[in-house]
Amino acid sequence: MVKIVLIGKNEHTIPYNEIFREIPEVKISGCFDYFELIPENSKQVTIIPFGNNKKILNDSEAIVFVTGGKKYYKLVLQALKESKHVFLTHGIAENKFQAEQLIKLAGEANVIISLEQPCRYHAALSSVRTQFKNVRLIELHSQFANMNGHSHENLFRTIINDLDIIHTVVHSNIKDVKVCGIKMMNGNPDIINARLEFDNGSVANLNCSQLTTENVHYGTFTQQDRITKIDFLSHEVTTIKPERKNGSPDGNIELNPVTRKVAPNNPLIDELANFVFTISGKTSLLSNRDETFRSLYLTENIMNNLDKILID
Repeated sequence: MVKIVLIGKNEHTIPYNEIFREIPEVKISGCFDYFELIPENSKQVTIIPFGNNKKILNDSEAIVFVTGGKKYYKLVLQALKESKHVFLTHGIAENKFQAEQLIKLAGEANVIISLEQPCRYHAALSSVRTQFKNVRLIELHSQFANMNGHSHENLFRTIINDLDIIHTVVHSNIKDVKVCGIKMMNGNPDIINARLEFDNGSVANLNCSQLTTENVHYGTFTQQDRITKIDFLSHEVTTIKPERKNGSPDGNIELNPVTRKVAPNNPLIDELANFVFTISGKTSLLSNRDETFRSLYLTENIMNNLDKILID
């Protein structure tokens, strides 16, 4: 039985409680938001130390931070110093220095630190992940209708998600990144393209746009013997295996695409189950400790480079 404490806003802990009910061998020891306003009606925030609920925390193996935000950073540090496994939502580590500090502490305590990466657990991707042995070319296209105006935030998160997909498929270091951005409607970029080159010779292209009339999210993954297309919105997987026609003297080929539908899943449930079962030693995470914040680092690099070459 893995005992877990949830930390974050009450409206965020409720859905996580529902998720953990579906995962066997889990007990929720408590749900807390370790912040209070002092004085009343002030924006000043003070941290309530773990000592206030020492017994509950001592009896728990893991802490799941269900709310993002930089104000939780010191609590994550404290949790790792007390040798607790930690699961984080985005937005707690603000920069590379803070992320590296968390990884360092987790290594010293020999505990798991995991960052929410639901795209790695998408059902369609999971259905073919073991078939990806040497993917040489990846094309990812993400288009979304920007309804709330937070263009920079939306594009940033979209790129992180697509990089998580790439890092799940290609297990090699990145040696070069080229980016291009165009702003049409906002001060921040509306369209971004990034080209990633890996040490093993693989190449990945990301195309992300918020100027669209429809939502689109799909990727093609090319190996030596096949092309696999994944539609992340429709949960369809299409596989093309070129074959030479029997008896054809001119070497003509047949493509014979095969499309199948994959039953949708809740990626967060699968990710949290993977976190729990890794704690109990039954499985391992899709990304190791040092890879936890890799997509965050790279997205920051991409957005910083965009500031230098942005096209008006």
